[in-house]
Amino acid sequence: MTQNMAIRGAKVADMEPLLALIRADAKERGQAAEVDANGLWREVFGAQGMATLLVAETRGELTGYAVTEPRLDLFSGQRGVELRYLYVVPGRRTKGVARSLVAAARAQACQNGEGWLSLAKAAG
Repeated sequence: MTQNMAIRGAKVADMEPLLALIRADAKERGQAAEVDANGLWREVFGAQGMATLLVAETRGELTGYAVTEPRLDLFSGQRGVELRYLYVVPGRRTKGVARSLVAAARAQACQNGEGWLSLAKAAG
């Protein structure tokens, strides 16, 4: 892990900084970010939310995120997770943030009994 950086699960208090990161990510991809606080709450923090969102925090500031969703391999019958989104703010790229987020997502998947972690085409 890079110095002064922590990887942790997103908290409700992260909502506004997370939305800012999501907007920046979408803009870099040439897309519009249509998610709002209600949608993010429902899919990540709500009782039936299916996405897991990890954040990188450096000196009290969110500097990246990774979003995973559960998946099933129909051929093996094994559950796993897919890394759907991975974003690091430009000033923190090439500093190990993305690597740390992926490692944390993998460790969390293993801890939850998921047999694999795959990368979605959109992740990156």
